[in-house]
Amino acid sequence: PVLDCAELHFLHLQYIDPARTASKQRWYQCYERLRQPETSPVRLFDQYHHMHAIRPEQLRPVPAGWLAPYREAGIDLLRADPPADGLYYWDPLVLEIFREHGLALFARDCLWDGWPETARRLGAPPELARDPRSFGQRLAHRLLQRTNRPKKKLLGRLTRSVLKRSGW
Repeated sequence: PVLDCAELHFLHLQYIDPARTASKQRWYQCYERLRQPETSPVRLFDQYHHMHAIRPEQLRPVPAGWLAPYREAGIDLLRADPPADGLYYWDPLVLEIFREHGLALFARDCLWDGWPETARRLGAPPELARDPRSFGQRLAHRLLQRTNRPKKKLLGRLTRSVLKRSGW
């Protein structure tokens, strides 16, 4: 059978819990760095931080009818349910990666926001519960974040071009 749809919509719930998303994306960035060490930090940033490029005017409210059957069943799809200890499945995996490979390999990857606190919750030793970025690396990440909306803007392209030419 064939079903013709005039419109098809997807409601992706990944960003309901930003801390969970950050944890998962931190692990994925570490995985990508290990699997493909030649990948530029700018490319990894764009791949895992694309949600910051969404402009507020692009957002739309979720039609009530989409959520009604869930609400009637007592399920609130838009409520985050973080773990009591604030730790997610990927956090101990990232700590293991850092134990095995050190922090320096990942310093140019934008995955450090929230890591020191997460590592402390995991009971990590101080050398693994820190942000290893230099001032310049922090600045590069801030520039990427600020010029990511939208990427097509001249400043965003210029930032990425300069970073890539300097080894990023």
